[in-house]
Amino acid sequence: MQMPLTQAIAMGILQGLAEFAPISSSAHLILVPWLIHPLVSAKGWVEDPGQSFDAALHLGTALALILYFRSEWVSLVEAWWGSLSGAQTWENPKARLAWLIIIATIPGAIFGKLMEKRLSALFDPGTHSWAPAAIGGVLAAAGLVLWAADRTGRKDRSMERVSRLDALIIGLSQAMALFPGVSRSGATITAGLSLGLNREAATRFSFLMATPITLGAGLLKLIELRHSTEAHPQASALIAGVLTSAVVGYIVIRWVLGYVQRQNMNLFVVYRVIAGAFIIAIWFARTHAGG
Repeated sequence: MQMPLTQAIAMGILQGLAEFAPISSSAHLILVPWLIHPLVSAKGWVEDPGQSFDAALHLGTALALILYFRSEWVSLVEAWWGSLSGAQTWENPKARLAWLIIIATIPGAIFGKLMEKRLSALFDPGTHSWAPAAIGGVLAAAGLVLWAADRTGRKDRSMERVSRLDALIIGLSQAMALFPGVSRSGATITAGLSLGLNREAATRFSFLMATPITLGAGLLKLIELRHSTEAHPQASALIAGVLTSAVVGYIVIRWVLGYVQRQNMNLFVVYRVIAGAFIIAIWFARTHAGG
């Protein structure tokens, strides 16, 4: 499959932008090609890049997380290993955080394995004509839920006060992110805010717990593709997708963490509601026009 490098770079940018801002990367990767389909066709872009390219984008954003939090991950892994050998205890903040991330990761991994393919097929515009409108509705609705959590949450708890139950609840919230339009970061940040975490703590914990599951999702897709006959883009397109999503993702992680220290979530909420309403309006216009 010969994918134009412009498409690989554009999709890498889209993945990097939407993966960490709570606006749903899966929704954007589905809706943007649907929205600009005439232009896509004219430019010779590939309509379905396939699972290998999707895995490449996930590995790119996982790389961004690893690079941004590299020093923290080194200390977390060391403390976790120390807790296994008895050198560290649960009272050690780093060992405790490492175990909390593991607790939060398990539910998302289980639900992802069981439901991801079914929900991806359910919300495929190529199979279901109503899919774009449904995703637009989910995009807007999840934005309103984020707004409610940000408005009503106490926001008086730091990362050091995250409990095992908190980690489990935040981890379970990732199951909702399997619906295109919800957003993994959006679901976990919403859950964290609802539990009383401050914005920075909810966002930082969301990003840390996203690292193993994003990396795992990308590697799992690559493993599943070993015996697949599916055509995949050329190596240059895969590399461009990985590098672009990694660079853009790194920049967005840094920006979001800085932003939530100073501002509320209204920017993301307004964007989600407007984008969702716009998609529904375009879908209605195309359907009413007979295509």
